[in-house]
Amino acid sequence: MSACAQDPAAPADDRPVTQRIPVLDGVRGLAVLLVMAYHFQLFGTGPVRVAAAYTFLSGFGWAGVDLFFVLSGFLITGILIDSRARADYYRVFYARRTLRIFPLYYVSLALLFWAAPASAWGYVLNWTIGLGGWRAVSLVVSHFWSLCIEEQFYVAWPACVRVFERRGLAWLSVGLIVAAPILRALCHRLNLPLGSYTFTICRTDALALGALLAMAFRDPQIWLRVVRWAPRTGAVTAAGFAAVVVLGGTNSYGTTVMDTIGLTLIDWTFAALLVLALAAPAGARLQRVLSCAPLRFFGKYSYGLYVWHPPVVFTLAGAGFTEAFLLRSVTSRAWAAVLALNVVAFAISVTIALASWHLLEKHFLALKDRIGVAKRLGAHPTTS
Repeated sequence: MSACAQDPAAPADDRPVTQRIPVLDGVRGLAVLLVMAYHFQLFGTGPVRVAAAYTFLSGFGWAGVDLFFVLSGFLITGILIDSRARADYYRVFYARRTLRIFPLYYVSLALLFWAAPASAWGYVLNWTIGLGGWRAVSLVVSHFWSLCIEEQFYVAWPACVRVFERRGLAWLSVGLIVAAPILRALCHRLNLPLGSYTFTICRTDALALGALLAMAFRDPQIWLRVVRWAPRTGAVTAAGFAAVVVLGGTNSYGTTVMDTIGLTLIDWTFAALLVLALAAPAGARLQRVLSCAPLRFFGKYSYGLYVWHPPVVFTLAGAGFTEAFLLRSVTSRAWAAVLALNVVAFAISVTIALASWHLLEKHFLALKDRIGVAKRLGAHPTTS
């Protein structure tokens, strides 16, 4: 664990930023578990709506994507800042991103070729969905919209970090944070509600929040102030998000209020969580939870889990293995049906993700360390 994780007041410059921080694996694991639980209950419950409490809680899982975005902005901006003076800055960054992201992404598209539109191959699937709705693409690959946003971020952001000095980059990030909810509101006015959720320009606030944290993390005085304000900021924004849910009568995205104010509040809440995780002293409860072996396990294999779990749940549902089937044929208890569905879906997803890691991903990752620099805090937010 880094010095900062032991003492939130420690100078940021004393932290070995190339050292892996266990709590970030835990944050990554938490994010992918949220998304998986959301998809499993959304597509696996069948026509019978039971276990209302579980359905309500897992219904927040879509927000796991926002946690990935905040984490991505933090990790990628940190990597870029730390290497911005290198002559091979662009070559190293893009080569390493290509080795990490492309193999699994394009292998999965090849295996799901019958469901993958041309826009998925060009990393612009999110725009297809925003303009045409979820029905514009197969649900088997629709979750790739968030990967497309991150890839577009990877294309544009390195030049911003290279061109702007620290202060200019901070102001650019603030501008993106302010502009994104305005653009989301405009999409709703233009009758493009889903665009407010999937258009890259509408989701830059989460990425920019992570970028600001990466800059603060490297400035001792600023980081100390950020750490002091994080608990209050997180409490206020979490309470605000809860108010949006209660007053709006839904915990889902898709309404004007949730897609504008709600997304902003949840992004700030996750940013505060990331700060608290990084600043938690060794042995603190939050540090222990986010550094625990199960969360770090899911964090390590999160890229594969994110890619493969929707095809798993859709295949199970298509074969009739749903909550409704289990209630009719196996058990009359709703909690048992929900548990069985999730255990089976999680087990199959984890098995495929492990196979994907050992047969494909780790071999390309081994090539990354031959390019330029060793691993830093992390890279792709759904990967190790």
